[in-house]
Parts: sequence; C-alpha cells; structure tokens
Amino acid sequence: MDQGIDLFFSNRSHAVKFVEFIGKVVPSRSRNDKQLVSHDPKSNNYNYKYTFSVEISPVCREDLICLPPKVSNSLGNLGPLVICTKVSNHIALLDPFTLRNCFLDAEQYWRASFKSLLSSRQLVEYIVLDIEAVSSEVNIGGSKYALADAQAMADQIEQMGVSIENLQKQLEELQSRHDSQVQQCSDLTSKLDATQKQLNQTSKVLSYSEEQLRQCQYTLKERDFIISEQKKAENALAHQACVLRADLEKSIQENASLFQKIAREDKLNTDNRSVVDTFQSELAKQLGSLSSTVAMSVSRQNEHLQRVEKICRDFLESHDKAALDLTRKINSSKALYKSHFEAMQNVVRLHKATSNAALEEISTLASSNSISTKEVRHGSFAFSSDAFGFLLFLDAESAEANLIFDELQSTLSTHQGEMAKFARELRQRFNDSTEHLTNISEIIQGFFDKLLDESKSLERHSTTADEIQTKSIAEFEKAYEEQSRSDAEKLIAEMTSLVSNHMRRQKELVCFLLL
Repeated sequence: MDQGIDLFFSNRSHAVKFVEFIGKVVPSRSRNDKQLVSHDPKSNNYNYKYTFSVEISPVCREDLICLPPKVSNSLGNLGPLVICTKVSNHIALLDPFTLRNCFLDAEQYWRASFKSLLSSRQLVEYIVLDIEAVSSEVNIGGSKYALADAQAMADQIEQMGVSIENLQKQLEELQSRHDSQVQQCSDLTSKLDATQKQLNQTSKVLSYSEEQLRQCQYTLKERDFIISEQKKAENALAHQACVLRADLEKSIQENASLFQKIAREDKLNTDNRSVVDTFQSELAKQLGSLSSTVAMSVSRQNEHLQRVEKICRDFLESHDKAALDLTRKINSSKALYKSHFEAMQNVVRLHKATSNAALEEISTLASSNSISTKEVRHGSFAFSSDAFGFLLFLDAESAEANLIFDELQSTLSTHQGEMAKFARELRQRFNDSTEHLTNISEIIQGFFDKLLDESKSLERHSTTADEIQTKSIAEFEKAYEEQSRSDAEKLIAEMTSLVSNHMRRQKELVCFLLL
C-alpha cells in the first residue's frame, strides 16, 4: 500500500479485535503475516511478530460513483452513474435516474473494486440551461447515452427563476408590439407603390413607431433597473431576516442556558436541602448516641460508686466486727489475767499463812535445842528470802502485763483513728466525685442546649436563605419573561414594519409598472 497508518499493539488479540471491528463498520479486506523475532532453544520458546494489513474502501457517503460495466451488469444494469447513500459493512448505492437502491457487501466490492468519481464536497447543485449534442446516441445495457455540451447555472436559482418569468412576460409584450409594428410596416410598404401620400403617411407612422420603440426600450431599461433595485431590496430584506433569525437563535440559546442555570440552581438548592436534612438527622443521631453514652457512663459511674460504697461499708463492718472481736478477746484475756492473778495472790496468801504457821511452830520448838534453833533460824531466813523474790517476780509480771495492755489499747485507738480518717477521706472523695459528675452533667446539658440552639438557628438560616433564593429566582423569572416579551414584541413590530414596507414598495412598483 502506498499510504496508510501504522498502529502498534502489545497483544495480538487486541489487533485481531481491531481488524474485526474495522470489518464490521466499513468494507475492508485484510491479510496477516508473522515473522520470527527470537528463539530460545533451551525452553523451546518462539517469539513472533504479527503483521496485519487492512485495506479500507475509499468510497464515502454522498460520493458520485461511475460503476464499472461488470459491476453494473451484476447489479441488474444499475447506473452507471450512482450516488453512495450509506457506508457500513456494506455500501448502499442509489441510481438518481431510476431511484433504485442496491447494496454491495465487502466481498462483492473487492471482487471488482472502484473509486469515487467526485466527493460530496465537489458536487454542486446546478440548472441546465442549454444542451448541444456532440455525438450520436449509444445504446449501453439497454439505456441510451449521448455526449453533449451542457450550459448550466448554479448560483441564484430561485431569484433567476423569478427574473426569467418577468423577462418572459416583457418579451411577450415586446414581441406582440413588434409583430404589430411589422404588420404596420408591411401594410405601409404595400401601400407605398399606390400613392405618395400614403408613403408620407407611412413615413410619419414609421417615425412614430421608431419613437415608440425608443420609448419601449427606455421603459424596458427602466424596468430592468427597477427589477435590479427590487432584487437588491429583497437581498437586503433577506440579510436583515437572517440577522433577525440569528438574533432569535441567540436569544433562544440564551433562554436555554438560562433555564439550564435555573435547573442547576434548583439542583443545588435540593442538594443543599438534602445536606441540611442529612446533617440534622446525623446531628440528632449523634446527640442521641451521645446522650445514651452519657447516661450509660453516669449509670456505670453510679454503679461503680455504689460498689465502692458497698465495699467501704463491708470493710467498715468487717473492721468494726474485728475491733469488737479484739476488744472481746482483750476483755476475756484481761478477765483471765485477773482470775489468774487473784489465784496467784490466793496461793501467795496461803503460802504466807503456812509459812507463818511454820514459823510459829519453829519458834515454839526453839527452846528445846539451840543448835536446832540456829538451823531452824537459818532455814527460815532462806525461806523468807525465796518468798520475797517470788513476790518481786509477780509484781514485775503484772507491770509488764499492764504495759502490754496499755500498748494494745493505744494501738487500737490509733487504728480506730486511722479507720475514721480513711472513712472521712472516702466520704470526701465520694462527695467530690459526685460533685464532679454533677458538674460534668451540667456542662453536657449546657452543651446539648447550645447544640440544639445552633441547629435551630441553622435551620432558620437555611429556611430564610431558601426563601430569599426562591424569591430572587421568581423575580428573575418575572423580569426575564417581561424582557423576553418586550423583545418579542419589538421583533414582531420590526418584522411587521419590514413586511409592510416591502409590500408598500411592491405596490408602488406595480402601480408604476401599470402606469
């Protein structure tokens, strides 16, 4: 192929799909080749380069085509001059002389391909004015054809039609006048041989006819000038109508753009309303979830405080119970100590009484023997010293017991003071936590009130903004309707004045021509 476009695809399937797509939309023919690029003998892998060549039909829609004789005969003597009306996977052809349609698929086209004779941009609408035959008629495929020179005109078809009709009427009038003059001239020439008098009269009539002919020529030129001026006026009127039409189209486009802007503004308003509604719903949900969370936290705090209070009460009860048990045990031990001490005092008294009795017995026997008396005196002195030591030991033990009892009482008193202080601290902390929770609940309640006030103010603001926007849109629509109505009335008045002026000019021209 001498010209075309090269397209590169990374995948062979994409190229195959593209070729199939081209075959579905235009008549085309294709061929494919492959070339070995590389080869790996170890893995036995081959790398090929695939090439697809696609040729597309050069025929386009509204092209003028001269069919080859074979194609014309295969289509039932269609053409040979035909116009392409549609191009898809087949070509639709139309015979302008017989209005016959025919369809060619890709296979039929490429069997005997052909090109366009002229494209749609090269075709010009024209009117044949005159035909001069150059050669004789030839019979081709049951149809007669002849070569001829045609004189055609393509510009100002409608205007020339009107001017041709007017000129035809004028030519008919002039022809009738010319015929009458010719008849008069023939009559005068026939009478010229008869008399000289008739000759003079004929010469006068001839001069009069010449003068009338000059007047007719002058009137003809004047009518041509009037026709040209009328054409200019019609062209100016058509130009002004085109300008008015452009203004109307521009105003229609402005109206459409304005309505689109109004629709977009309505859409924005609806979106804003939906956003405000969603914000209000989400705010209500968040406030509800926050209130439920606060209530849950308050309930959990209350439960925690109740548990702490219960634990403190249990601890105080257990402490009181332990203190009571300890005091009971101390009292019981004190009573036991007193009982033992009293028993020991009784034993000491009993021992003192027995010792006194023994001493009295010894003193009664002292007179019997001095040696025995000395021994008895020495034994009593030892016995009395042992009793005195035992009494000192008992006094020391009682003092130590009193010290231990005093230490126990001081320890219990300090422990009771610490427990009372701990209980006071717990009560103080409980009161502080209760006061803190109360403050937090008051702050949260104030925040909720503030949020509700803000949401109400936002709702009022959105409502007022919506009302103002709706009011401004209504005022703008009203002003635009009034402006469009005034513009339409102005355009109608201008068109009416133009039409009335044109009709007045035509009436004046007709009256002038009739005169």
